[in-house]
Amino acid sequence: LYFSQGRYGEAEPLYRQALALRKKLLGQDHPDVATSLNNLALLYLSQGRYGEAEPLYRQALALTKKLLGQDHPDVATSLNNLAVLYWAQGDPTSALNLFSQGLEVEEQNLDYNLRTGSESEKQQYINTLSGTTDAAIALHLQQIPNNQKAAHSALTTILRRKGRILDTTTNSWQRLRQNLTPEDQKRFDELNQTNSQLAKLYHQGPGDQSPDDYKTQLEELTKKKETQEKALLEESPEFQRATQVATLKAVQAQLPTDAVLIEFFQYRPFNPKAAQNEQFGKPRYAVYTLHSDGRFQGIDLGLAEEIDPLIKNFTAAIRNPRIRISQVKDAARKLEQAILAPIRAQIGNSNHLIISPDGALNLIPFEALVDKNNQFLIENVTVTYLTSGRDVLRFPVQAPPQQPPVLIADPIFGKPGETVQLAQNPTRSGNWPQRKLPPLPASKDEAKAIAKILPQAQLWLGRQATEAVIKQVNRPSILHIATHGFFEGNQRVDSLVAENPRLQSRLTLLNSGLVLAGVQNYQSGNLADVVQDGVLTALEASGLNLYGSELVVLSACETGLGELSQGEGVYGLRRALVLAGSQSQVISL
Repeated sequence: LYFSQGRYGEAEPLYRQALALRKKLLGQDHPDVATSLNNLALLYLSQGRYGEAEPLYRQALALTKKLLGQDHPDVATSLNNLAVLYWAQGDPTSALNLFSQGLEVEEQNLDYNLRTGSESEKQQYINTLSGTTDAAIALHLQQIPNNQKAAHSALTTILRRKGRILDTTTNSWQRLRQNLTPEDQKRFDELNQTNSQLAKLYHQGPGDQSPDDYKTQLEELTKKKETQEKALLEESPEFQRATQVATLKAVQAQLPTDAVLIEFFQYRPFNPKAAQNEQFGKPRYAVYTLHSDGRFQGIDLGLAEEIDPLIKNFTAAIRNPRIRISQVKDAARKLEQAILAPIRAQIGNSNHLIISPDGALNLIPFEALVDKNNQFLIENVTVTYLTSGRDVLRFPVQAPPQQPPVLIADPIFGKPGETVQLAQNPTRSGNWPQRKLPPLPASKDEAKAIAKILPQAQLWLGRQATEAVIKQVNRPSILHIATHGFFEGNQRVDSLVAENPRLQSRLTLLNSGLVLAGVQNYQSGNLADVVQDGVLTALEASGLNLYGSELVVLSACETGLGELSQGEGVYGLRRALVLAGSQSQVISL
Protein backbone atom coordinates (compact mmCIF):
# COMPACT_ATOMS: atom_id res chain seq x y z
CA LEU A 1 0.00 0.00 0.00
CA TYR A 2 2.75 2.44 0.96
CA PHE A 3 4.64 1.59 -2.23
CA SER A 4 1.63 2.24 -4.47
CA GLN A 5 1.13 5.58 -2.69
CA GLY A 6 4.74 6.58 -3.24
CA ARG A 7 5.46 6.50 0.51
CA TYR A 8 8.76 4.71 -0.04
CA GLY A 9 10.31 5.64 3.30
CA GLU A 10 7.51 3.90 5.16
CA ALA A 11 7.48 0.92 2.79
CA GLU A 12 11.20 0.10 3.05
CA PRO A 13 11.35 -1.14 6.68
CA LEU A 14 8.29 -3.31 6.08
CA TYR A 15 9.85 -4.88 2.99
CA ARG A 16 13.05 -5.51 4.97
CA GLN A 17 11.12 -7.11 7.82
CA ALA A 18 9.23 -9.35 5.38
CA LEU A 19 12.50 -10.47 3.79
CA ALA A 20 14.12 -11.23 7.14
CA LEU A 21 11.05 -13.06 8.41
CA ARG A 22 10.81 -15.24 5.32
CA LYS A 23 14.47 -16.16 5.53
CA LYS A 24 14.02 -17.09 9.20
CA LEU A 25 10.82 -19.12 8.78
CA LEU A 26 11.35 -20.62 5.33
CA GLY A 27 15.11 -20.72 5.00
CA GLN A 28 17.39 -18.94 2.55
CA ASP A 29 16.38 -21.16 -0.38
CA HIS A 30 12.68 -20.57 -0.83
CA PRO A 31 10.66 -18.97 -3.69
CA ASP A 32 9.04 -16.51 -1.25
CA VAL A 33 12.48 -15.18 -0.36
CA ALA A 34 13.07 -14.44 -4.05
CA THR A 35 9.74 -12.58 -4.10
CA SER A 36 10.82 -10.41 -1.17
CA LEU A 37 14.15 -9.69 -2.86
CA ASN A 38 12.32 -8.57 -5.98
CA ASN A 39 9.97 -6.36 -3.96
CA LEU A 40 12.79 -4.60 -2.16
CA ALA A 41 14.75 -4.17 -5.41
CA LEU A 42 11.71 -2.62 -7.08
CA LEU A 43 11.43 -0.15 -4.23
CA TYR A 44 15.07 0.87 -4.73
CA LEU A 45 14.57 1.11 -8.49
CA SER A 46 11.60 3.42 -7.98
CA GLN A 47 13.79 5.67 -5.82
CA GLY A 48 16.65 5.70 -8.32
CA ARG A 49 18.86 3.68 -5.95
CA TYR A 50 20.11 1.51 -8.81
CA GLY A 51 23.30 0.33 -7.12
CA GLU A 52 21.31 -1.14 -4.25
CA ALA A 53 18.64 -2.66 -6.49
CA GLU A 54 20.96 -4.61 -8.81
CA PRO A 55 22.43 -7.14 -6.33
CA LEU A 56 18.95 -7.88 -4.98
CA TYR A 57 17.58 -8.50 -8.48
CA ARG A 58 20.55 -10.76 -9.27
CA GLN A 59 20.07 -12.72 -6.04
CA ALA A 60 16.38 -13.15 -6.86
CA LEU A 61 17.19 -14.35 -10.38
CA ALA A 62 19.81 -16.86 -9.23
CA LEU A 63 17.55 -18.18 -6.46
CA THR A 64 14.55 -18.53 -8.78
CA LYS A 65 16.58 -20.46 -11.37
CA LYS A 66 17.98 -22.71 -8.67
CA LEU A 67 14.63 -23.49 -7.07
CA LEU A 68 12.20 -23.45 -9.99
CA GLY A 69 14.25 -24.22 -13.08
CA GLN A 70 15.30 -22.14 -16.09
CA ASP A 71 11.85 -22.03 -17.72
CA HIS A 72 9.63 -21.00 -14.82
CA PRO A 73 7.57 -17.81 -15.34
CA ASP A 74 9.16 -16.31 -12.22
CA VAL A 75 12.52 -16.54 -14.00
CA ALA A 76 11.10 -14.42 -16.82
CA THR A 77 9.88 -11.89 -14.26
CA SER A 78 13.33 -11.66 -12.67
CA LEU A 79 15.04 -11.28 -16.06
CA ASN A 80 12.62 -8.55 -17.07
CA ASN A 81 13.05 -6.72 -13.76
CA LEU A 82 16.81 -6.67 -14.23
CA ALA A 83 16.36 -5.48 -17.82
CA VAL A 84 14.25 -2.53 -16.67
CA LEU A 85 16.96 -1.65 -14.15
CA TYR A 86 19.64 -1.50 -16.86
CA TRP A 87 17.31 0.46 -19.14
CA ALA A 88 16.74 3.00 -16.37
CA GLN A 89 20.51 3.34 -15.94
CA GLY A 90 20.97 4.14 -19.63
CA ASP A 91 22.28 0.73 -20.69
CA PRO A 92 19.73 -0.43 -23.32
CA THR A 93 22.10 -3.05 -24.77
CA SER A 94 22.30 -4.98 -21.50
CA ALA A 95 18.55 -4.48 -21.07
CA LEU A 96 17.98 -6.00 -24.52
CA ASN A 97 20.01 -9.12 -23.71
CA LEU A 98 18.00 -9.72 -20.55
CA PHE A 99 14.65 -8.93 -22.18
CA SER A 100 15.44 -11.39 -24.98
CA GLN A 101 16.02 -14.16 -22.44
CA GLY A 102 12.85 -13.26 -20.57
CA LEU A 103 10.76 -13.23 -23.74
CA GLU A 104 11.92 -16.76 -24.62
CA VAL A 105 10.91 -18.06 -21.20
CA GLU A 106 7.54 -16.30 -21.53
CA GLU A 107 7.01 -17.93 -24.93
CA GLN A 108 7.50 -21.40 -23.50
CA ASN A 109 4.99 -20.73 -20.74
CA LEU A 110 2.57 -19.10 -23.16
CA ASP A 111 2.65 -22.28 -25.22
CA TYR A 112 1.82 -24.40 -22.16
CA ASN A 113 -1.08 -22.19 -21.13
CA LEU A 114 -2.64 -21.86 -24.57
CA ARG A 115 -2.94 -25.60 -24.97
CA THR A 116 -4.62 -26.21 -21.65
CA GLY A 117 -6.90 -24.53 -19.16
CA SER A 118 -10.15 -22.64 -19.53
CA GLU A 119 -10.67 -19.76 -21.93
CA SER A 120 -10.61 -17.22 -19.10
CA GLU A 121 -7.31 -18.62 -17.79
CA LYS A 122 -5.77 -18.30 -21.25
CA GLN A 123 -7.07 -14.76 -21.63
CA GLN A 124 -5.76 -13.76 -18.23
CA TYR A 125 -2.36 -15.25 -18.92
CA ILE A 126 -1.97 -13.44 -22.24
CA ASN A 127 -2.98 -10.18 -20.59
CA THR A 128 -0.08 -10.51 -18.15
CA LEU A 129 2.35 -10.37 -21.09
CA SER A 130 1.12 -7.13 -22.66
CA GLY A 131 3.64 -5.08 -20.70
CA THR A 132 6.69 -6.99 -21.93
CA THR A 133 5.33 -6.95 -25.48
CA ASP A 134 5.10 -3.17 -25.40
CA ALA A 135 8.46 -2.86 -23.66
CA ALA A 136 10.22 -4.96 -26.30
CA ILE A 137 8.91 -2.67 -29.05
CA ALA A 138 9.55 0.50 -27.07
CA LEU A 139 13.13 -0.53 -26.27
CA HIS A 140 13.82 -0.81 -29.99
CA LEU A 141 11.95 2.21 -31.31
CA GLN A 142 12.60 4.60 -28.40
CA GLN A 143 16.10 3.70 -27.33
CA ILE A 144 18.07 1.85 -30.00
CA PRO A 145 16.21 2.20 -33.33
CA ASN A 146 19.30 1.26 -35.36
CA ASN A 147 20.04 -1.90 -33.38
CA GLN A 148 19.15 -4.92 -35.53
CA LYS A 149 19.06 -7.28 -32.58
CA ALA A 150 16.49 -5.02 -30.92
CA ALA A 151 14.44 -4.88 -34.13
CA HIS A 152 14.67 -8.68 -34.41
CA SER A 153 13.47 -9.12 -30.83
CA ALA A 154 10.58 -6.68 -31.26
CA LEU A 155 9.34 -8.16 -34.53
CA THR A 156 9.68 -11.73 -33.26
CA THR A 157 7.62 -10.81 -30.20
CA ILE A 158 4.91 -9.30 -32.41
CA LEU A 159 4.84 -12.34 -34.69
CA ARG A 160 4.50 -14.68 -31.72
CA ARG A 161 1.91 -12.74 -29.72
CA LYS A 162 -0.21 -10.71 -32.11
CA GLY A 163 -3.50 -12.47 -32.74
CA ARG A 164 -2.59 -15.24 -30.31
CA ILE A 165 -5.93 -15.03 -28.52
CA LEU A 166 -7.50 -15.95 -31.85
CA ASP A 167 -5.91 -19.36 -31.41
CA THR A 168 -7.37 -19.71 -27.92
CA THR A 169 -10.97 -18.84 -28.78
CA THR A 170 -11.29 -21.72 -31.18
CA ASN A 171 -11.30 -25.45 -30.83
CA SER A 172 -8.26 -25.52 -33.14
CA TRP A 173 -6.57 -28.21 -31.09
CA GLN A 174 -9.68 -30.36 -31.29
CA ARG A 175 -9.79 -29.86 -35.07
CA LEU A 176 -6.14 -30.82 -35.27
CA ARG A 177 -6.84 -33.95 -33.27
CA GLN A 178 -9.66 -34.93 -35.63
CA ASN A 179 -7.26 -34.85 -38.58
CA LEU A 180 -4.68 -37.13 -36.96
CA THR A 181 -4.46 -40.89 -37.27
CA PRO A 182 -5.87 -42.89 -34.33
CA GLU A 183 -2.33 -43.62 -33.14
CA ASP A 184 -1.35 -39.94 -33.33
CA GLN A 185 -4.58 -38.95 -31.60
CA LYS A 186 -3.52 -41.06 -28.64
CA ARG A 187 -0.08 -39.39 -28.62
CA PHE A 188 -1.76 -35.99 -28.91
CA ASP A 189 -4.02 -36.66 -25.91
CA GLU A 190 -1.06 -37.83 -23.84
CA LEU A 191 0.87 -34.67 -24.74
CA ASN A 192 -2.05 -32.45 -23.79
CA GLN A 193 -2.29 -34.20 -20.45
CA THR A 194 1.40 -33.55 -19.82
CA ASN A 195 1.00 -29.90 -20.81
CA SER A 196 -1.92 -29.61 -18.42
CA GLN A 197 0.16 -31.03 -15.59
CA LEU A 198 3.02 -28.63 -16.35
CA ALA A 199 0.77 -25.57 -16.47
CA LYS A 200 -0.94 -26.59 -13.22
CA LEU A 201 2.39 -27.17 -11.51
CA TYR A 202 3.69 -23.76 -12.58
CA HIS A 203 0.54 -22.00 -11.36
CA GLN A 204 0.40 -23.78 -8.01
CA GLY A 205 4.07 -23.51 -7.12
CA PRO A 206 5.90 -25.91 -4.77
CA GLY A 207 3.15 -25.99 -2.14
CA ASP A 208 4.13 -28.49 0.56
CA GLN A 209 6.90 -29.99 -1.58
CA SER A 210 10.53 -29.20 -0.95
CA PRO A 211 12.11 -26.96 -3.60
CA ASP A 212 14.28 -29.87 -4.77
CA ASP A 213 11.30 -32.19 -5.21
CA TYR A 214 9.38 -29.46 -7.02
CA LYS A 215 12.25 -28.81 -9.41
CA THR A 216 12.71 -32.53 -10.06
CA GLN A 217 9.02 -32.91 -10.89
CA LEU A 218 9.20 -29.98 -13.30
CA GLU A 219 12.27 -31.43 -15.01
CA GLU A 220 10.67 -34.86 -15.38
CA LEU A 221 7.47 -33.43 -16.87
CA THR A 222 9.43 -31.18 -19.24
CA LYS A 223 11.49 -34.11 -20.47
CA LYS A 224 8.32 -36.18 -20.91
CA LYS A 225 6.71 -33.36 -22.91
CA GLU A 226 9.73 -33.03 -25.20
CA THR A 227 9.77 -36.78 -25.87
CA GLN A 228 6.04 -36.81 -26.69
CA GLU A 229 6.36 -33.78 -28.96
CA LYS A 230 9.29 -35.30 -30.83
CA ALA A 231 7.29 -38.44 -31.57
CA LEU A 232 4.37 -36.42 -32.93
CA LEU A 233 6.59 -34.11 -34.96
CA GLU A 234 8.23 -37.08 -36.65
CA GLU A 235 4.94 -38.75 -37.54
CA SER A 236 2.46 -35.93 -38.21
CA PRO A 237 2.94 -33.02 -40.67
CA GLU A 238 -0.34 -31.58 -39.34
CA PHE A 239 1.06 -31.39 -35.83
CA GLN A 240 4.36 -30.01 -37.12
CA ARG A 241 2.52 -27.19 -38.91
CA ALA A 242 0.32 -26.35 -35.93
CA THR A 243 3.17 -26.22 -33.42
CA GLN A 244 5.85 -24.52 -35.50
CA VAL A 245 7.44 -21.73 -33.48
CA ALA A 246 7.19 -18.34 -35.16
CA THR A 247 10.66 -17.03 -35.99
CA LEU A 248 11.71 -14.42 -38.51
CA LYS A 249 13.55 -17.10 -40.46
CA ALA A 250 10.50 -19.38 -40.61
CA VAL A 251 8.15 -16.55 -41.64
CA GLN A 252 10.46 -15.09 -44.28
CA ALA A 253 10.87 -18.55 -45.83
CA GLN A 254 7.15 -18.58 -46.64
CA LEU A 255 7.02 -15.09 -48.18
CA PRO A 256 6.87 -14.84 -51.98
CA THR A 257 9.95 -13.23 -53.51
CA ASP A 258 7.94 -10.28 -54.85
CA ALA A 259 6.18 -9.68 -51.51
CA VAL A 260 6.81 -7.73 -48.33
CA LEU A 261 5.18 -8.42 -44.98
CA ILE A 262 3.92 -5.19 -43.39
CA GLU A 263 3.21 -5.79 -39.71
CA PHE A 264 1.42 -2.96 -37.89
CA PHE A 265 1.19 -2.95 -34.12
CA GLN A 266 -0.30 -0.54 -31.61
CA TYR A 267 1.98 -0.30 -28.59
CA ARG A 268 2.51 1.84 -25.50
CA PRO A 269 5.88 3.57 -25.01
CA PHE A 270 7.66 2.66 -21.80
CA ASN A 271 9.52 4.87 -19.31
CA PRO A 272 11.55 2.76 -16.84
CA LYS A 273 12.17 5.75 -14.56
CA ALA A 274 8.51 6.67 -14.06
CA ALA A 275 6.35 5.55 -11.16
CA GLN A 276 5.15 1.99 -11.70
CA ASN A 277 1.57 3.00 -12.56
CA GLU A 278 2.79 5.70 -14.95
CA GLN A 279 5.43 3.80 -16.92
CA PHE A 280 3.34 3.26 -20.04
CA GLY A 281 2.40 6.20 -22.25
CA LYS A 282 -0.31 6.90 -24.83
CA PRO A 283 -0.76 4.23 -27.56
CA ARG A 284 1.28 4.65 -30.72
CA TYR A 285 1.44 2.81 -34.04
CA ALA A 286 4.56 0.91 -35.03
CA VAL A 287 5.18 -0.86 -38.33
CA TYR A 288 7.71 -3.54 -39.22
CA THR A 289 8.57 -4.83 -42.69
CA LEU A 290 10.02 -8.24 -43.57
CA HIS A 291 11.20 -9.53 -46.96
CA SER A 292 11.79 -13.08 -48.18
CA ASP A 293 15.54 -12.41 -48.32
CA GLY A 294 15.56 -11.66 -44.59
CA ARG A 295 15.64 -7.86 -44.62
CA PHE A 296 13.58 -6.32 -41.84
CA GLN A 297 13.08 -2.90 -40.30
CA GLY A 298 10.73 -1.15 -37.89
CA ILE A 299 9.70 2.46 -37.31
CA ASP A 300 7.35 4.42 -35.10
CA LEU A 301 4.46 6.05 -37.01
CA GLY A 302 3.16 8.30 -34.26
CA LEU A 303 0.36 8.61 -31.75
CA ALA A 304 -2.78 6.57 -32.32
CA GLU A 305 -4.87 9.59 -31.33
CA GLU A 306 -3.43 11.45 -34.34
CA ILE A 307 -3.67 8.62 -36.87
CA ASP A 308 -7.10 7.27 -35.90
CA PRO A 309 -8.93 10.47 -36.99
CA LEU A 310 -7.35 10.08 -40.44
CA ILE A 311 -8.70 6.53 -40.54
CA LYS A 312 -12.15 7.74 -39.51
CA ASN A 313 -12.17 10.47 -42.19
CA PHE A 314 -11.07 8.00 -44.86
CA THR A 315 -13.67 5.35 -44.02
CA ALA A 316 -16.40 8.01 -43.86
CA ALA A 317 -15.37 9.31 -47.28
CA ILE A 318 -15.42 5.96 -49.05
CA ARG A 319 -18.85 5.13 -47.60
CA ASN A 320 -20.42 8.44 -48.62
CA PRO A 321 -22.06 8.07 -52.06
CA ARG A 322 -22.54 11.85 -52.33
CA ILE A 323 -18.93 12.85 -51.87
CA ARG A 324 -16.71 13.84 -54.81
CA ILE A 325 -13.95 11.45 -55.88
CA SER A 326 -11.41 14.23 -55.31
CA GLN A 327 -12.44 14.39 -51.65
CA VAL A 328 -12.14 10.62 -51.31
CA LYS A 329 -8.66 10.74 -52.82
CA ASP A 330 -7.66 13.58 -50.52
CA ALA A 331 -8.63 11.59 -47.42
CA ALA A 332 -6.97 8.47 -48.84
CA ARG A 333 -3.77 10.36 -49.60
CA LYS A 334 -3.51 11.86 -46.11
CA LEU A 335 -3.83 8.43 -44.53
CA GLU A 336 -1.33 6.90 -46.95
CA GLN A 337 1.17 9.60 -46.04
CA ALA A 338 0.78 8.71 -42.37
CA ILE A 339 1.03 4.93 -42.52
CA LEU A 340 2.68 3.80 -45.78
CA ALA A 341 4.77 6.69 -47.09
CA PRO A 342 7.20 6.38 -44.13
CA ILE A 343 8.03 2.80 -45.22
CA ARG A 344 7.98 3.38 -48.98
CA ALA A 345 11.75 2.82 -49.15
CA GLN A 346 11.37 -0.49 -47.28
CA ILE A 347 8.56 -1.60 -49.60
CA GLY A 348 10.76 -0.82 -52.60
CA ASN A 349 9.71 -2.59 -55.78
CA SER A 350 7.58 -5.22 -54.04
CA ASN A 351 4.26 -5.54 -55.87
CA HIS A 352 2.59 -7.78 -53.29
CA LEU A 353 1.84 -6.24 -49.90
CA ILE A 354 1.04 -8.79 -47.19
CA ILE A 355 -0.52 -6.57 -44.54
CA SER A 356 -1.26 -7.43 -40.93
CA PRO A 357 -3.18 -4.42 -39.55
CA ASP A 358 -3.78 -3.50 -35.94
CA GLY A 359 -6.19 -1.24 -34.09
CA ALA A 360 -8.44 0.87 -36.31
CA LEU A 361 -6.30 -0.04 -39.33
CA ASN A 362 -8.25 -3.31 -39.38
CA LEU A 363 -11.24 -1.38 -40.71
CA ILE A 364 -9.71 0.11 -43.87
CA PRO A 365 -9.23 -1.23 -47.40
CA PHE A 366 -5.56 -0.47 -48.06
CA GLU A 367 -6.16 -0.92 -51.80
CA ALA A 368 -8.15 2.32 -51.77
CA LEU A 369 -5.30 4.43 -50.39
CA VAL A 370 -3.75 6.91 -52.81
CA ASP A 371 0.00 7.20 -53.47
CA LYS A 372 2.12 10.20 -54.41
CA ASN A 373 1.22 9.71 -58.09
CA ASN A 374 -2.49 10.13 -57.25
CA GLN A 375 -3.10 6.45 -58.01
CA PHE A 376 -5.01 3.97 -55.89
CA LEU A 377 -2.78 1.23 -54.49
CA ILE A 378 -4.86 -1.42 -56.22
CA GLU A 379 -3.67 -0.03 -59.56
CA ASN A 380 -0.09 -1.09 -58.85
CA VAL A 381 0.04 -3.74 -56.13
CA THR A 382 -1.72 -6.84 -54.83
CA VAL A 383 -2.80 -6.73 -51.20
CA THR A 384 -3.25 -9.73 -48.91
CA TYR A 385 -4.48 -9.40 -45.32
CA LEU A 386 -3.42 -11.50 -42.34
CA THR A 387 -4.28 -11.36 -38.66
CA SER A 388 -0.57 -11.83 -37.97
CA GLY A 389 2.47 -12.49 -40.11
CA ARG A 390 2.59 -15.79 -38.23
CA ASP A 391 -0.32 -16.91 -40.41
CA VAL A 392 2.01 -17.56 -43.37
CA LEU A 393 3.30 -20.59 -41.48
CA ARG A 394 -0.07 -22.23 -42.15
CA PHE A 395 0.39 -22.05 -45.92
CA PRO A 396 2.71 -25.01 -46.69
CA VAL A 397 0.41 -27.76 -45.38
CA GLN A 398 -3.29 -27.34 -46.08
CA ALA A 399 -5.99 -29.97 -45.74
CA PRO A 400 -7.81 -30.76 -48.99
CA PRO A 401 -11.47 -29.71 -49.26
CA GLN A 402 -14.08 -32.45 -48.94
CA GLN A 403 -17.01 -30.82 -50.76
CA PRO A 404 -17.46 -28.97 -54.07
CA PRO A 405 -18.23 -25.23 -54.05
CA VAL A 406 -21.40 -24.18 -52.21
CA LEU A 407 -23.33 -21.11 -53.40
CA ILE A 408 -26.08 -19.59 -51.22
CA ALA A 409 -28.05 -16.56 -52.44
CA ASP A 410 -31.34 -14.66 -52.64
CA PRO A 411 -32.84 -15.93 -49.37
CA ILE A 412 -36.57 -15.36 -48.92
CA PHE A 413 -36.83 -13.74 -45.51
CA GLY A 414 -40.64 -13.79 -45.30
CA LYS A 415 -43.07 -13.64 -48.20
CA PRO A 416 -41.52 -13.69 -51.70
CA GLY A 417 -40.69 -10.22 -53.01
CA GLU A 418 -41.53 -8.39 -49.78
CA THR A 419 -39.26 -6.31 -47.58
CA VAL A 420 -39.01 -7.79 -44.10
CA GLN A 421 -38.45 -5.91 -40.84
CA LEU A 422 -35.90 -7.65 -38.68
CA ALA A 423 -37.44 -7.25 -35.23
CA GLN A 424 -35.49 -6.28 -32.16
CA ASN A 425 -36.42 -9.29 -30.08
CA PRO A 426 -34.27 -11.37 -27.78
CA THR A 427 -33.29 -14.78 -29.15
CA ARG A 428 -30.92 -17.44 -28.04
CA SER A 429 -28.17 -15.51 -29.84
CA GLY A 430 -28.80 -11.97 -28.62
CA ASN A 431 -30.81 -8.88 -29.57
CA TRP A 432 -30.95 -8.25 -33.30
CA PRO A 433 -30.87 -4.71 -34.68
CA GLN A 434 -34.06 -3.28 -36.09
CA ARG A 435 -33.58 -2.96 -39.84
CA LYS A 436 -35.34 -3.53 -43.11
CA LEU A 437 -34.41 -6.48 -45.29
CA PRO A 438 -35.36 -5.92 -48.93
CA PRO A 439 -35.24 -8.94 -51.24
CA LEU A 440 -32.01 -9.58 -53.16
CA PRO A 441 -33.04 -10.90 -56.60
CA ALA A 442 -29.76 -9.78 -58.18
CA SER A 443 -27.88 -12.10 -55.87
CA LYS A 444 -29.63 -15.03 -57.57
CA ASP A 445 -28.21 -13.90 -60.91
CA GLU A 446 -24.83 -13.50 -59.26
CA ALA A 447 -24.89 -17.06 -57.92
CA LYS A 448 -26.07 -18.54 -61.21
CA ALA A 449 -23.29 -16.73 -63.06
CA ILE A 450 -20.75 -18.19 -60.65
CA ALA A 451 -22.31 -21.65 -61.07
CA LYS A 452 -21.56 -21.47 -64.80
CA ILE A 453 -17.90 -20.97 -63.96
CA LEU A 454 -18.02 -23.67 -61.27
CA PRO A 455 -20.29 -26.38 -62.75
CA GLN A 456 -19.73 -28.72 -59.78
CA ALA A 457 -21.12 -26.15 -57.35
CA GLN A 458 -24.12 -26.84 -55.15
CA LEU A 459 -26.67 -24.03 -55.51
CA TRP A 460 -29.07 -23.06 -52.71
CA LEU A 461 -31.52 -20.27 -53.53
CA GLY A 462 -34.69 -18.71 -52.12
CA ARG A 463 -36.30 -20.70 -49.34
CA GLN A 464 -33.41 -23.18 -49.48
CA ALA A 465 -30.87 -20.48 -48.54
CA THR A 466 -31.16 -21.30 -44.84
CA GLU A 467 -29.03 -21.22 -41.76
CA ALA A 468 -29.29 -25.01 -41.59
CA VAL A 469 -27.75 -25.41 -45.05
CA ILE A 470 -24.75 -23.31 -44.07
CA LYS A 471 -24.24 -25.22 -40.84
CA GLN A 472 -24.19 -28.50 -42.75
CA VAL A 473 -21.36 -27.57 -45.11
CA ASN A 474 -18.37 -29.85 -44.77
CA ARG A 475 -15.11 -28.29 -45.93
CA PRO A 476 -16.32 -26.96 -49.32
CA SER A 477 -13.57 -25.76 -51.65
CA ILE A 478 -15.44 -22.44 -51.99
CA LEU A 479 -18.31 -21.03 -49.94
CA HIS A 480 -20.19 -18.07 -51.44
CA ILE A 481 -23.01 -16.42 -49.45
CA ALA A 482 -24.99 -13.49 -50.85
CA THR A 483 -27.40 -11.99 -48.31
CA HIS A 484 -27.79 -9.17 -45.79
CA GLY A 485 -25.14 -8.80 -43.11
CA PHE A 486 -25.14 -6.72 -39.95
CA PHE A 487 -22.82 -5.38 -37.29
CA GLU A 488 -24.14 -3.75 -34.14
CA GLY A 489 -21.29 -2.97 -31.76
CA ASN A 490 -20.73 -4.08 -28.21
CA GLN A 491 -23.84 -2.58 -26.64
CA ARG A 492 -25.86 -5.65 -27.65
CA VAL A 493 -23.89 -7.97 -25.41
CA ASP A 494 -22.81 -5.69 -22.57
CA SER A 495 -25.31 -7.21 -20.16
CA LEU A 496 -24.30 -10.74 -21.11
CA VAL A 497 -20.63 -9.91 -20.66
CA ALA A 498 -21.39 -8.40 -17.24
CA GLU A 499 -22.99 -11.68 -16.24
CA ASN A 500 -20.35 -13.88 -17.91
CA PRO A 501 -17.04 -11.96 -18.10
CA ARG A 502 -15.12 -15.15 -18.79
CA LEU A 503 -17.00 -15.52 -22.07
CA GLN A 504 -16.37 -12.02 -23.39
CA SER A 505 -14.38 -13.10 -26.47
CA ARG A 506 -17.15 -15.46 -27.52
CA LEU A 507 -20.04 -13.15 -26.68
CA THR A 508 -18.47 -10.37 -28.74
CA LEU A 509 -18.98 -12.57 -31.79
CA LEU A 510 -22.74 -12.13 -31.32
CA ASN A 511 -22.57 -8.57 -32.64
CA SER A 512 -22.33 -9.47 -36.32
CA GLY A 513 -23.92 -12.03 -38.57
CA LEU A 514 -25.85 -12.97 -41.71
CA VAL A 515 -29.62 -12.99 -42.20
CA LEU A 516 -31.06 -16.00 -44.04
CA ALA A 517 -34.28 -17.53 -45.28
CA GLY A 518 -37.16 -17.90 -42.85
CA VAL A 519 -36.08 -15.29 -40.35
CA GLN A 520 -39.53 -13.63 -40.30
CA ASN A 521 -41.28 -16.96 -39.78
CA TYR A 522 -39.12 -17.62 -36.74
CA GLN A 523 -39.65 -14.17 -35.25
CA SER A 524 -43.41 -14.34 -35.75
CA GLY A 525 -43.56 -17.67 -33.96
CA ASN A 526 -44.46 -19.70 -37.04
CA LEU A 527 -41.20 -21.62 -36.88
CA ALA A 528 -40.59 -23.67 -33.77
CA ASP A 529 -36.97 -24.62 -34.47
CA VAL A 530 -34.99 -23.10 -31.61
CA VAL A 531 -31.68 -24.01 -33.26
CA GLN A 532 -32.23 -22.37 -36.68
CA ASP A 533 -33.62 -18.85 -36.25
CA GLY A 534 -32.63 -17.49 -39.65
CA VAL A 535 -29.68 -15.50 -38.30
CA LEU A 536 -26.16 -16.92 -38.44
CA THR A 537 -24.05 -15.03 -35.90
CA ALA A 538 -20.28 -14.80 -36.11
CA LEU A 539 -20.16 -17.02 -33.04
CA GLU A 540 -22.11 -19.70 -34.89
CA ALA A 541 -20.00 -19.19 -38.01
CA SER A 542 -16.86 -19.91 -36.00
CA GLY A 543 -18.19 -23.43 -35.49
CA LEU A 544 -18.51 -24.23 -39.20
CA ASN A 545 -16.23 -26.87 -40.67
CA LEU A 546 -14.23 -24.89 -43.24
CA TYR A 547 -10.95 -26.65 -42.60
CA GLY A 548 -9.39 -26.79 -46.07
CA SER A 549 -11.82 -24.34 -47.70
CA GLU A 550 -9.77 -22.26 -50.10
CA LEU A 551 -12.10 -19.26 -50.29
CA VAL A 552 -15.13 -17.85 -48.48
CA VAL A 553 -16.99 -14.95 -50.10
CA LEU A 554 -19.53 -12.94 -48.11
CA SER A 555 -21.36 -10.85 -50.68
CA ALA A 556 -23.07 -8.65 -48.10
CA CYS A 557 -22.61 -5.28 -46.45
CA GLU A 558 -20.74 -4.88 -43.14
CA THR A 559 -19.36 -8.43 -43.14
CA GLY A 560 -15.85 -7.13 -42.49
CA LEU A 561 -16.81 -5.07 -39.47
CA GLY A 562 -16.53 -6.06 -35.84
CA GLU A 563 -15.18 -5.07 -32.44
CA LEU A 564 -11.51 -4.06 -32.37
CA SER A 565 -9.10 -5.61 -29.91
CA GLN A 566 -5.56 -4.25 -29.73
CA GLY A 567 -3.16 -6.85 -31.07
CA GLU A 568 -6.01 -9.22 -31.90
CA GLY A 569 -7.79 -7.84 -34.95
CA VAL A 570 -11.55 -7.69 -35.42
CA TYR A 571 -14.04 -9.76 -33.44
CA GLY A 572 -16.63 -10.40 -36.13
CA LEU A 573 -17.39 -12.54 -39.16
CA ARG A 574 -13.91 -12.40 -40.63
CA ARG A 575 -12.44 -13.59 -37.34
CA ALA A 576 -15.08 -16.31 -37.16
CA LEU A 577 -14.20 -17.59 -40.62
CA VAL A 578 -10.54 -17.88 -39.67
CA LEU A 579 -11.56 -19.81 -36.58
CA ALA A 580 -13.65 -22.07 -38.78
CA GLY A 581 -10.59 -22.87 -40.89
CA SER A 582 -11.01 -20.87 -44.13
CA GLN A 583 -7.77 -20.12 -45.93
CA SER A 584 -8.88 -16.81 -47.48
CA GLN A 585 -11.89 -14.50 -47.50
CA VAL A 586 -13.55 -11.82 -49.60
CA ILE A 587 -15.69 -9.54 -47.43
CA SER A 588 -16.96 -5.97 -47.39
CA LEU A 589 -16.47 -3.07 -45.01
